[in-house]
Amino acid sequence: FFILTIIPAYGQYDKNFKRYFTDAQYFLITENYQEALKYYQKLLYLDPDNCNVHYLTGTCYLNIPGQKSMATKHLEQSTSHITQKYRDGSYREKDAPYETIFLLARAYHINYEFDKAIDHYIEYRNNMVFDDFAAVEYVNKQIEACELAREMIDKPLNVQFVKLEGNPTSYFQNNSRGVVSETISTMLY
Repeated sequence: FFILTIIPAYGQYDKNFKRYFTDAQYFLITENYQEALKYYQKLLYLDPDNCNVHYLTGTCYLNIPGQKSMATKHLEQSTSHITQKYRDGSYREKDAPYETIFLLARAYHINYEFDKAIDHYIEYRNNMVFDDFAAVEYVNKQIEACELAREMIDKPLNVQFVKLEGNPTSYFQNNSRGVVSETISTMLY
């Protein structure tokens, strides 16, 4: 008797999970990340340890302006179960794809956590298929961007902005203290 009462409850859970997942996937595919996120949050309520749902939730946050910092915790959690045999679009998938490592690196990068970003970019690159030269080069460029950003934050430039009166190009004909293009009306020291 006890088993009979559990089966209908589990069936209802599975039915709701599948419906929410399908709706979320539709919004994700159509790049309506805000709407997709609402469904992924419902899915996390139903299954808080589902690494695939955490991965998809993190993906949404990375694509919503002003919400990128929220991606990190979901992507971190999803890296606990990563698979090379990821079944994209399957509501039964509980693990996250290998791409999660790259997205976590991207989340750290966006949130100025450059050392963590570099570590994850390197981890991702070290396990890539090196036949795809463009993809490897893209990851290398992300690592270089993190290193440059870290250096720029550690050693900021002393910049002063001066409002120039009149035609900026005529100012520089008489003054050799800066460089200007036709579209720039500020002077850098």
